Amino acid sequence: MTTKPDAARAVSIVIPRDLEFSALRLARDPGGDVSFDAGVIGRIEAASGLPEGFFMGQPEDALAGLIVQWYEAHLADGGDPDPIAEDLKAEVGAEDAAGQHVSHAPGRA
Repeated sequence: MTTKPDAARAVSIVIPRDLEFSALRLARDPGGDVSFDAGVIGRIEAASGLPEGFFMGQPEDALAGLIVQWYEAHLADGGDPDPIAEDLKAEVGAEDAAGQHVSHAPGRA
């Protein structure tokens, strides 16, 4: 999987074989923010040869892109749908279609 964490370079991402998408434990809080297990992202960073905290130090769309691309691969491999990932996928798609590079909280765009 390849994602573009910033406009300057693409990064090859390695998802450890024993890591299931559900391990992210995606959730939305009442304010609309997405929460997840950051340790899972840390494992991906380590497997990809990236420094710890790489994705958390990038613009939000880099992490959202990682999650959406991983989710799409998960579905392609026969994985179960995830409602939070579906929301993220729709949000990323809408932002890309609009040429929007800044994310707003749900209901505040």
